Amino acid sequence: MLFRGVQHGEGDRIWLSGVTNAIEVSGVNSFLAARLDQFGKLDASFGNGGIVTANLSQDSDDWGNNGVLDHGRWTIGGSCDPGGMAALCFLRLDEAGVPDAGYGTNGWAVAMLGSGSLRPGSLACQSDGKCLDLVAAPSPTTSLRQFVVARVDGNGIPDSEFGTNGIARIDVPISGDGGHVMARGMAIQGGRPILVGSTDGVPSVNALYATRLDNELIFSGHFD
Repeated sequence: MLFRGVQHGEGDRIWLSGVTNAIEVSGVNSFLAARLDQFGKLDASFGNGGIVTANLSQDSDDWGNNGVLDHGRWTIGGSCDPGGMAALCFLRLDEAGVPDAGYGTNGWAVAMLGSGSLRPGSLACQSDGKCLDLVAAPSPTTSLRQFVVARVDGNGIPDSEFGTNGIARIDVPISGDGGHVMARGMAIQGGRPILVGSTDGVPSVNALYATRLDNELIFSGHFD
């Protein structure tokens, strides 16, 4: 069990998100959400005794990152591999911890990437309800790692106004095979995503790397 995100909500409740491989399906990672009441105890009105675990399918290796709270709904971003294919995934839970049937498919929104091992990153949501999921993933043409971002609208549908079919790939300065490229965090500034991570772009030296994307990015190698 690993918590990767926390947020303070209405009524002094605390929302937590992350990943576990011990509850939903033994040996298979699942998204993890928990809610604490104002006294720091698990909130029994949320999920199963204050905890929710969910994975996209029994054979899916899901990795939940941080979550964003909006009007009582808890959206968690992460990665998964439905059918053995890499994807960026979003899970939306309602106030009771039940997957939101009006979001994506049974509460899950998926942006397929194809093959490749994904490294956990971060989730951020815009004021218009669109959410972005960031991971580090191999380039489909060079196998060097990139920042990869997917954006879905408020209904969990890939946003065609962002990148290519809702997915943008950003090359990161690297040295060697790019094995040190990690996606660490993401924030929204004036509607523009800021991506932060680490790389070994200077030979043998780990370094912080950040980039800001256009607001309505149709990605073609263009940065802000």
